[in-house]
Amino acid sequence: MLTHGSLFSGIGGFDLGFERAGIKTLWQVENDPYAAAVLEKHWPNVKRYGDIKAIEWEAVEVPDIVSGGFPCQDLSGGHPKGRGLSGARSGLFYEYIKAINGIKPTWFVVENVLGFKRKNAGREFGQALIALDATLYNVAGRDIDARYFGVAQQRPRTFLVGNSRSAAAAAEVLFKRSGDKRIDKTRRAAPLAVCITARGPGSLDDRETYIVEADGIRRLTPLETERAMGFPDNWTEGLSDTRRYKTLGNAIVPQIAEWLGRRIIDFDLAR
Repeated sequence: MLTHGSLFSGIGGFDLGFERAGIKTLWQVENDPYAAAVLEKHWPNVKRYGDIKAIEWEAVEVPDIVSGGFPCQDLSGGHPKGRGLSGARSGLFYEYIKAINGIKPTWFVVENVLGFKRKNAGREFGQALIALDATLYNVAGRDIDARYFGVAQQRPRTFLVGNSRSAAAAAEVLFKRSGDKRIDKTRRAAPLAVCITARGPGSLDDRETYIVEADGIRRLTPLETERAMGFPDNWTEGLSDTRRYKTLGNAIVPQIAEWLGRRIIDFDLAR
């Protein structure tokens, strides 16, 4: 069984998806008390760390895979004044680099918004690749949209996969055909005609999902949103609706994490 260390865990989207693939989570890193409470509920026996800046990585148990979607606020198109990787929030990407250098796992998976590549005409993405290249890992990147994994929502994200051993490994995990005719269509596209994601300024929160009904637009409840994103019922039960929406809006879609986890396992088994 491969093992997993979870950075910027949120409510455990990566952790849940990897667990479904058959990968065991050894530890989690999450500084937000609300998200940490959700992790405690679902992984009571997994070690948790708080402030990522305070961790001595050389003393942390080494997993096969490290994953994490670092904060997007300074990269997101919804925050045009964000400072990119020099910002206080998205700049935590460099703490991810420290973790990789300190732990030296076989694999890592990084996730962030598409603005990661577009901010300042791609300068931020270039800086990230330079930093990752310095770790001596082989890295491949791909945009993956959750709507091809059963989520009734356009939710494209940039994923980077790194491997310490093989130049082909990362690219093979992200790009090699899996029997389907379309890689980024590895699942039948969800019915986007009935669900939308609000974009740009206005009265709708762009982290929430809305369903189009005959008499107008209705915001999905937290439970409906959890189901749409692939979490079990009441995954974030106990939090206020506002907190549930926020944590779900920041979450990784578990179906994509499961798909990536299975492809990593398949590559390792084929060696």
